[in-house]
Amino acid sequence: VRAKAKVAATENALLVSPGNSITTSGGIMVYPVYSYKTDGTQHVALIYSTDGVNWERSTDYTALNWSSEGAIVELENGNIRVFVRNKTKHLCYVDFDVRTMTWIGHADTGVPTNSNTQLSAITYSKTSNGDQVVLVSCPTGPNCAGSDNNDGSMRTNGKIHVFTVNAAGDMTLKNTINVFDKMATGQLSGSNYTEEKGFFAYSALTELSDGSIALLYENNQFGWGAGEGKYFTITNKGFVSSTLGIKLDKPETVIVDANGNAVSSVKLGVYEKTKLQANTLHNSSADIHYQWQIEYESGKWMDIYGENQKSIELSFGMVGTLLGSDGKVNIRCKTSDA
Repeated sequence: VRAKAKVAATENALLVSPGNSITTSGGIMVYPVYSYKTDGTQHVALIYSTDGVNWERSTDYTALNWSSEGAIVELENGNIRVFVRNKTKHLCYVDFDVRTMTWIGHADTGVPTNSNTQLSAITYSKTSNGDQVVLVSCPTGPNCAGSDNNDGSMRTNGKIHVFTVNAAGDMTLKNTINVFDKMATGQLSGSNYTEEKGFFAYSALTELSDGSIALLYENNQFGWGAGEGKYFTITNKGFVSSTLGIKLDKPETVIVDANGNAVSSVKLGVYEKTKLQANTLHNSSADIHYQWQIEYESGKWMDIYGENQKSIELSFGMVGTLLGSDGKVNIRCKTSDA
């Protein structure tokens, strides 16, 4: 491994952000870091590699006055969006252009958060009205009004923010999921902060194979710093996809023949058979249910008994009784997530 990600003389440390790294659709491996300067400032940066051997460090992003731990996602336009810990009391992000390996700029979403806390961000496998879906988990502070306090007493009221992102990269907040049923209204007292009081700190999001969301988060803080009796605990919660509160696009299906070529029609002789397969253009690992159907009247479909697999061996005998006067009949494969 050959690395050019060196610590500069003006920084005390170069620190890796908690959370996940990504490999982009173009094969670039990226993980977020942040520079801790000798003057006390912090700035987000990226470490990246195009071959897994040679690693580069981006410039620090300094246009946002203070930023540290980052959570990264790849946008459908190819740019990387880094949601950053900051001191604005709002959710902020910085965009990075992987074509030029330079920063584009940052935005303050205006969404109240405890911004001086690590956060987690992922892209969801499905789109909504053609737009990408991005999920961000973080605390939002007392009364969900935002905070820049980092000692734990105002790391409360965890939420999952559901955003859509269009082709231009514009992001819209569509829904907010409350992790807890009860809201903490004030700063937590004492030195022990618990989930029962509303405490929510560092977190990690992931999408499971069935399309549901799993959230791992710090739910208790006992003391601050190192020493006997000082520790954090973590727990988890799950959320079904309907909790996202947005309309999700259904998987697009393409029918292909035995050679893998997309087809819109096939010809069958009386004694002939042909194999067809339904390919879903859906980047989720979620299970897909398949059901092949035949149109028995205009606009009316019925299931073909027993044909609930991805592939079907279509025969004349299977469809012959429903042929129209033109010798044609429509079939389709209906797909849905498990």
